[in-house]
Amino acid sequence: RLVGIVPGARGFPCVVAMQLAKYGEGPYGDVLRSGSSWERLEALAELKRVGAAASPYAGDVVSLLNDADDKTARMAAEALGAMGEAAAAYADALVPLLSNGEARKCYAAGALGMMGSAAARVGGDVAKLMSDGSASVRAAAVVAVGSMALVDEVPGIVKCLSDASPAVVRGAITALTLVGAEGKKSAADVARRLADSTAEVRAAAALYFAKYDDLALAQAEPVCRLLGDGDASVRQGAVQLFASLRDKALPMAPQAAKILGSSSPGARAAAALALGAIGPAAAEAHGTAVAALLRDVEEDKTQVPLCVAGLQVRHPSIIKIPACAAAAALASMKANAACPELVQLLRSKSVDTRIAAASALGEIGGRYEDVLLDLVTDPSAPVRAAACAALGKLAASAGPESSVIHKVAVCLNDVNPNVRIAALEALACMGEDSEVVMYTDKIKDLFVDRVATVKEAAVRAMAATGPKGQCYAPMVGRMIYDESPLLRAVAVNTLAEMGERGAAFADEVSELLYDKDEIVRVATLRSLAKMGDSAKPFLHMIESAKDDYSVAVRAAAEDASRALTLEAIAE
Repeated sequence: RLVGIVPGARGFPCVVAMQLAKYGEGPYGDVLRSGSSWERLEALAELKRVGAAASPYAGDVVSLLNDADDKTARMAAEALGAMGEAAAAYADALVPLLSNGEARKCYAAGALGMMGSAAARVGGDVAKLMSDGSASVRAAAVVAVGSMALVDEVPGIVKCLSDASPAVVRGAITALTLVGAEGKKSAADVARRLADSTAEVRAAAALYFAKYDDLALAQAEPVCRLLGDGDASVRQGAVQLFASLRDKALPMAPQAAKILGSSSPGARAAAALALGAIGPAAAEAHGTAVAALLRDVEEDKTQVPLCVAGLQVRHPSIIKIPACAAAAALASMKANAACPELVQLLRSKSVDTRIAAASALGEIGGRYEDVLLDLVTDPSAPVRAAACAALGKLAASAGPESSVIHKVAVCLNDVNPNVRIAALEALACMGEDSEVVMYTDKIKDLFVDRVATVKEAAVRAMAATGPKGQCYAPMVGRMIYDESPLLRAVAVNTLAEMGERGAAFADEVSELLYDKDEIVRVATLRSLAKMGDSAKPFLHMIESAKDDYSVAVRAAAEDASRALTLEAIAE
C-alpha cells in the first residue's frame, strides 16, 4: 500500500529503512512526521500489519497519539499495540489517553492490553477504568487487565461479572481466561453465567471452561445444556469445550447424547459434534446413535435473516445440518462400521452432505477410491475439491493407485482455484515413488497461476515429487523474491526440502533474514537449519536474529543456531 509513498516499501529495502529509523533517518519516519493525513494513516496501517518488527518507529508513532484527527490517533494506538511487548517502553505515552474521552480510552486500553505483562507498570491506570461510566470503556479495560495478567486486580475483574452490560460481563470472563491460575478461582462465578440471558455471555463462559478443562466436568449439566442452545455461537462454544477435553469428556457423553433427539437440527448437529470430539472412546456407546443422523438433512435456518442482512457470516454446514455433523463426528470416532452409509451419502442431492461424506471417508481411511473418483467431475466445485482431498488422504494411508493419480491430475486444469489447490495437495500426498513424477511439468505451470494460494500449493507439491522435483529448485529460488510474504515463506521452506539443489540457494535465502514479514524470517531460519553445511557460512547472521523484535524469530534463531552448531560438533 505504501508504494509511491515510501521508497522501497516492499521486501528487503523496507527493512533497511526500519533499521535507519533508529537514527531518525527512515522514510517511514518522514511520512509520520510530515506526511499528509492520508499518508500518515497508510503508514500507520502498514506498521500495524508488520507488528513487532516495526518497533523502531515506535517513537514516531507515539507522537501521533494526540493527533487532532481521531482516526490518526486511533491508528497510532493500534499500531503501537500491534508491536506488543517490543513497544512496551512507550506504554506511559498511552496513559494520558486513558482520561481523554470514551473512544480514546477504549483504544488506549486495548493497545496496552496487547503489550501484555510488559506494560503491567501502568496496569493500575487501566484498572481504574473498570468502574468508568461507559460500558464500552469498562469492557475494553477489563480485557486489557486480563491480558496484562494483573493478578492483583482479579477482585475487580470478578466484580465486573455482575455488571449490567453484557459486553462488560463477557470481557470479564475473557479476562479471567487470560489472567492465568488466579482466574480459575472464580470458576463458580463464571459457571453461573452458563445460564445467562445473553448469548454472548453464555458463549464466553463455555470458552472459559474450554481453557480450564480440568474444571469443566464439574459443570457437565449446564455445559451439555448449551449444546441445545438457540444461538449457534453458544453451541459452537460448547462443542469447542468438548474438543479441548477430548476423551476426558467421556463422562459427559450420556448427557450430550440426549440432545441427539432434540427438535432443533442445530442442537442435534452440535450434540453429534460434541460426541465426535471425544473420539474413538465414544464410538462403542454412541456411534450408532450418531450414525442415525446421517439420514437427517434438515437444516437450521435461524441464521438466514441475519446473513441476508449482512449482520453475520454464514455458519459452516456441520453446525447447521445434522447429517454433515454426524459424518464429521463419525470420522473423528474412526467409526468404520458407518462407511457403507457414508458411501450412500455421496449420492445425496445436498452439496454440503456430499462434501461431508467425502471428507469423512478420507479421514476414516480404506479403499473407497472408486466411489470418490466419481465426484472429481461433480458439477459443484467444493465437492470436486473435497473428493481430491479425500483421495489424497486415502493415498497417504494406503498408497496411491495409478488410476487415481491420473484422474486427480486432470483437476490441475480445473477452472476453480480451490479444486486446483486440492488436486496439488492430493498429489503431494501420493509419494515421490509414484506416477506423480509424470506431472511435474503441469505442477510447474501452476507456479505462474493467477491465484497466489495456487502458486503456494504448487511449490509445496513440487517438493513432494522427490529428485525430479528438485530439478525445479532454480524456479522455486526465484519465488523467494515474490511480493507475497506467504509465497516467499513457502518458497524458502520448499528449498530446504529439495536436497543439495535447494541448499545451493542458502546465500539467497539468508538475505530474507532481513525481510519485513515475521513469517518469512521464521521460515528462513527454519530452512537454513535444514541446509547443513551450505548454511554454516551464515551463522553470524543467524546469531544476529537472536536480537530480533519478534519472539517467534528469536526462538527460530536459537533453534537454527543449535541445529547447525550441534551438527558441526557431531562432525
